[in-house]
Amino acid sequence: MKHILVVDDDLTTLDICADYLGHAGHKVTTASTTSQAYECLEKERVDLLVLDVYIPGEGGLDFLQRVRDRWHDLPTILITGYPGVNTLVSALRLNVCEYLPKPFRPRDLLAAIEKNLAGDDGDIST
Repeated sequence: MKHILVVDDDLTTLDICADYLGHAGHKVTTASTTSQAYECLEKERVDLLVLDVYIPGEGGLDFLQRVRDRWHDLPTILITGYPGVNTLVSALRLNVCEYLPKPFRPRDLLAAIEKNLAGDDGDIST
């Protein structure tokens, strides 16, 4: 079982992700703010981060830069309701492994997660 942290300010998206990914056998933690997400990363081992680009306050990309400073290799899937070239370029610079525009199908998210967790046995969040 892998631990996935889903960060999004949309509570419906959090509920859908938690339910669908939980039924697929993953441990899922959700956060609606970047401060909640960072607290989770500090306290628990996380195998993969699913992150929305637009989060009130710090913002997803700024948060991801802070995450990269501490957890360099944490696989991250970026989700956004506002896909664009600038966002995609920023995501690539931050070594995002997948980029999914909203709305996305939960099964597409699960496929991206499973692809990026395949063969990972180690603790990558320390």
